[in-house]
Order: sequence, then structure tokens, then C-alpha cells
Amino acid sequence: MYELRSYQIGGLTLLEAFGSPFSAANLWELTGEKSRVATFTLAGGSKARAAYGREIVGVILYPRQEREGAPAALSADRIRIEVTMRGVSPEATRALKYDGIALADIELVQFVPFDCATEFHETGEKKIPNIIEILYDHDPLLNVDRLTHSYLVLKNNAGTELAPFEKERIVGITLGLNDGHMDLQILRHFGFDETSVKDSMEIWFHFLSTKRRQGKALSEREREILADVTDGRRRPPTRGVRGH
Repeated sequence: MYELRSYQIGGLTLLEAFGSPFSAANLWELTGEKSRVATFTLAGGSKARAAYGREIVGVILYPRQEREGAPAALSADRIRIEVTMRGVSPEATRALKYDGIALADIELVQFVPFDCATEFHETGEKKIPNIIEILYDHDPLLNVDRLTHSYLVLKNNAGTELAPFEKERIVGITLGLNDGHMDLQILRHFGFDETSVKDSMEIWFHFLSTKRRQGKALSEREREILADVTDGRRRPPTRGVRGH
């Protein structure tokens, strides 16, 4: 059972929960159910602390099925985290998002109880509030993949640091446009190598989605991988996607 302390800082209420080890039900109640951004302090000597440092700031991720029913989420011994802090490497960001950390490694949880109602699309993705919709008739001659690729290349060349998801996207699209080939030096520039690129669910998704949109035939194995990673983007992966 955890204890909860309250502080007033700059007109905001900061809640601090301690009482390690936390249970999955504790974290669902504190931050998970309402998708609150929280600071997770990691216990000294733990594997998570050795890998990620003293603190992780982010939002706990739950597959749509767990968020709707919660039984699996409340019995888990690990949590996955969508990192919101800066300065986290792409490798660490992916590991926290897809593999997560053990509940036993969490020593303290801090958060501001500022909540907004969260709505979801049928796909399980969050609805983003205050979006202005502009009606657009799609030009079938417009190549969306090449347009997105050009935008990200220009952004990178202008000296703007791409977000982790943008790096995964540009690598995936590049592979899709070039039949799975990419200069190793450019790959390393975006924080990947020949091994880590095969471990990224997002890269596989953008690679194979781009290849399909470009009218290139997918092998049976590639169709299986695309279906797997498309589903896996909304749940913890049960196996890797190695092999191409």
C-alpha cells in the first residue's frame, strides 16, 4: 500500500506517492487510468536505474484492450512508458515504449493531478483536442511518402533535431522507397545500425507501409510482418520482428 503526500508549488498541487513496491493496480489508480504525465524515481541498484538513470518522465502505456477492461493491466509486473522528457536516446525511448521496466524498480511517483478527458478513435489512438479540420480533395498524383521524406530531410538538413518518431519514420520511408537499402552512414546519423534497425517496430511499419503504397509487391513474410507490427503498435509485442 502506498502513501500519498501533497505539496503546493507555484499554485499547482504536486502529489507524491511512495511505498515501494508499487503494484500495477496502484499505478493504474495514480496515473494510468487518466493518462497523467508522471516522474518515476527509480530505486538505487535496480536494473532500470542502471539503464535509464535516476528518473523517467512519461506516460504509462496500456493496450486498448487493457484500458477498456484493465484486468491484464492490473496484474502485470512491468509497465511500458511513453517518454516525454528530453535528452533520452532513441534506443532508450524504444526500450521503454516496447519493453518497459519492472514495477519493483520504481521507488517514487510524482505527478500533478491536472486531468483532461481522454477520447480514443476506434483504432485505439488518442483523439487530439482542438484540431481544425480542413477539407481536402486528395490528388492521386501526389506521392505522400516522397513528400513526407522530403520534409523530414529538409528539417534535418536545416539543423533541427528530429524527434525519435521522426527518425524512425524517415528511416522506414527511405527503406520503403529504396527496396530495403539505405546508406549505413546515414542510418547511423539517425541513431541506428544494421542490428537496431531490425528491432524497431516503427521502422518496419513505415518501411512496409511505404513499399505497399508505392505499388511494390510484398512477400508473404512481409505481409505477415506488416500485420504483426500494425497490431503491435497498440499492444506489447509478443515476439520480435527480426528477419527480412
